[in-house]
Amino acid sequence: MKPLLWQSEITYIEQLLLASAARSGRVDVLEWGSGGSTVYFTNFLRGHSIPYSWTSLEYNARWARDV
Repeated sequence: MKPLLWQSEITYIEQLLLASAARSGRVDVLEWGSGGSTVYFTNFLRGHSIPYSWTSLEYNARWARDV
């Protein structure tokens, strides 16, 4: 699942995640609303073997289960 973002935005967020991991050795994210970006960026972190904690606040229980 790909986020509904421009490729330049995706690249920018990937760079932020990598920079955060370089500083602290891990990434901790609090996200309001889950979706394609949740799946995409957690897979990105896994693919780079970066430890992370990703908490997504989602009001729709069914959507949260699907994501």
